[in-house]
Amino acid sequence: MSGPYDDIIHLDRPVSKRHRPMERAKRAAQFAPFAALTGYDDCITEASRFVDKPLELDEQALEELNQRLSDALSDPSCRVRFTIFRPDPLKEGGVTEELIGQIKKFDEYTGVVTLQSGLKIYAQHIRAIEILKSPEEE
Repeated sequence: MSGPYDDIIHLDRPVSKRHRPMERAKRAAQFAPFAALTGYDDCITEASRFVDKPLELDEQALEELNQRLSDALSDPSCRVRFTIFRPDPLKEGGVTEELIGQIKKFDEYTGVVTLQSGLKIYAQHIRAIEILKSPEEE
């Protein structure tokens, strides 16, 4: 059976006398897939990223947190383990994490706890406070 290209199918590829052959990597880049929907992959990744829902504290829990914060402030040498909820800047929810450190100061006006390391924690993000007696408790 003969086809429409039988006359040229076995010929050598033409070589230009003017231009050097293109490198394989550059030639392959011409045929690489392109992102038809720019940003689509980022949207899918963001939508699939897991975040926790914020835990709302009742009056009793807030009073207990205030008492523990007062206790920690009264002894500047004690170390404290904070459980905080860090809101996610891109979508509703956030991440719950633990931080350990010594309290340097607490600004009641702004509600910011500053640790010796310089880290600032907003009081509204604190979910639990544990005063550590010794380094082994960490």
